[in-house]
Amino acid sequence: MIGFLVWLLISLPSRWIAWPLALAEGSAAMLKRLPGLRTRGQENENKIHAYSRFRLADRWLGDDLERSVAQVASIDPYDRLWTLEGLAWAAGERSWSSGPRGMLARVPPALAPALHAGLGMSFANRSLAEAGSMTSRIDRYFDLCRANALPGWDRAMVDALGLVAQTARPDLLGEIDKELARRDPGLVPYYWHGVGRSLYFASTAAPRPEPARLDTIRGLAWAVALVNVRHPELVETSSRRPRDDAGKAAWNEGVAHALLLYRSVIGRPAPGFERWPEAPGPVRPEMYRRNHPETSP
Repeated sequence: MIGFLVWLLISLPSRWIAWPLALAEGSAAMLKRLPGLRTRGQENENKIHAYSRFRLADRWLGDDLERSVAQVASIDPYDRLWTLEGLAWAAGERSWSSGPRGMLARVPPALAPALHAGLGMSFANRSLAEAGSMTSRIDRYFDLCRANALPGWDRAMVDALGLVAQTARPDLLGEIDKELARRDPGLVPYYWHGVGRSLYFASTAAPRPEPARLDTIRGLAWAVALVNVRHPELVETSSRRPRDDAGKAAWNEGVAHALLLYRSVIGRPAPGFERWPEAPGPVRPEMYRRNHPETSP
């Protein structure tokens, strides 16, 4: 239900939701001042703030995506993460009907994770809404990704497919998983990583079998770390953190990769995370699915 409401907000014009989002963020800021609710209020405020910057990013979108990306590079580092993702989403929505090609061909590689995530969400949302078989819808998705991604990043955009499926069409999760596994089992970890990212905003979901459960945990930890990157204590004490050894290792890996992404996009390490070693850089598509045992703090 929460995921559906989030996706409903995405479908509305940004001018209609700017003030409700500001009101929600202000309410969360007030909540954290109440006894015993500081942690919950701060986490809710961070979620709403991140989503707001993503959703209202179309205000930055001009006629040239490359120029718009350069303008966003000058804003607050935290806002920059989510605005870049939303900017690519908005660009995808605007160009959807024209059969876009080469949309990210000239963007800085360091910004690849945020921009491919946003563009991939737009493509996934539109592709899954089309009529026809799941095979034809996934064909359409991959055609768009290959036509617009930097080399190698079309596979990583499957992460966005998982995020959209969990948020907007959880009834299709299993069918998409089977279709991806039929094409290439190597795509499946990217998919469940994206599902995990969505779970931080879209409440709970059915348990995942191994190894999909671990990929989902990596994605969830990734989202928790990036949303709360200004408040490391919320990542350290998150109630979402698993208790079993395999789950803890996957969580640590997800946080490490999120910190690597932050440094790539912002240009410096995230403060306050010194005890969380980053994953080996530079950023690359495989970081959504590759295991790095040395990232455990």
